[in-house]
Amino acid sequence: MTKPDREVATSQRTRAPRVIFEENSGLTSVIPVDLIEETAKLAQRRLKARIAQGKRRSRVKRRL
Repeated sequence: MTKPDREVATSQRTRAPRVIFEENSGLTSVIPVDLIEETAKLAQRRLKARIAQGKRRSRVKRRL
């Protein structure tokens, strides 16, 4: 998660804070592409297994 960079604008006359500006500092977590690909492949295998399991269950129900 990124932490915003904050800058306070103060009144020159009263020295009171007037506005707080926030912007993304550009710092973030980096995830290697091979880890993303591995996660996607794992999700795809799990989805295929769930679909196959559902087909097997529907065949069993038809026999009953």
